[in-house]
This record gives sequence, C-alpha cells and structure tokens, in this order.
Amino acid sequence: GADLLIPNFNSTQNATIIKQAHSLGYKPKTIGHVGDLSNSFTKVGGQEVVGHIANSAFFPGGSSAPLKTFVAAFTAKYNIPATGPSALGYQSMRVTGEALGRMLDEGKAATPDNLRVALGNLGPQPSVLGSSGTAAFVDRILRYDGFTLILGPDLKWQEWK
Repeated sequence: GADLLIPNFNSTQNATIIKQAHSLGYKPKTIGHVGDLSNSFTKVGGQEVVGHIANSAFFPGGSSAPLKTFVAAFTAKYNIPATGPSALGYQSMRVTGEALGRMLDEGKAATPDNLRVALGNLGPQPSVLGSSGTAAFVDRILRYDGFTLILGPDLKWQEWK
C-alpha cells in the first residue's frame, strides 16, 4: 500500500525498481535524484516512469536569462548540448573570476584567505544554476534554487510547477 517510492540507486536500477513496483500492482508517486535525468532512466523505464519527479541544479530547458545565454553559447561553441558539469564549471569560474577581479581592484594580494573573503562578499550573482538565474555565497557555500522536474508522457523532462 505504499503511496511514495524513493529509489536511491543509479538511474537504471531506479527505473527497474519502479517497473517492478508497477508489476506487483503498486502505483506510487516516485521521487528520484539528478542521476535519473539520464537517457538510461527513460530507456529502461519507458512509459512506466512517466510522472517521476527529480531535482537538479541544472536544467537546460530553464527560463532564466543567464541560463538561456549559457546554453546557447555553449552549444554554438562546442556543437554539443550543455551539461550539468559544464554549467557547474562555468559558474564556479565565473564567480571566482568576479571575486578575484574585485580583490585585485582593491589592491589585495591574491591569497587563498583573501579570495575566500572576496567570494563571501560578492552578494547575489547571475547564475546558470537554479531556476531564478541568481546565486550567492552564504556561509562560504554557493546557494541557488534548484529545479524540480517531472517526466512527461513524451519522456522529456520539464519543470514541475
């Protein structure tokens, strides 16, 4: 009688677990993780995994201006789709460069301690991670709002609002 299933394995195993639950007569809501956004999840799961919910820091179909700009520029330059790791790398270098530039403009030496302080003082920045298009360092952690995604009948991920 479970009404919620949260498989927490790799994408192939998660899809198989959902299919197995369905074969046993259970039709629970299912929630997964960023790994489920892979092609292997939809290939193994097929229509059995429609309605699955997952979260992600990066979703190339998001609507924020910084994200759209990044996805278009990345695709144009490399002729491949932008991925989560490419977005994370870009975002990390962008905020680090901004903090370093400000630090050097203030005449401070480029030291790890000075860079940590400069990162902490950046305030909100444009972000390709999360759905709002902004991120900020809070307690030395880059914070942004993530995406909540749902798998549609066409086996395409979309924002779940």
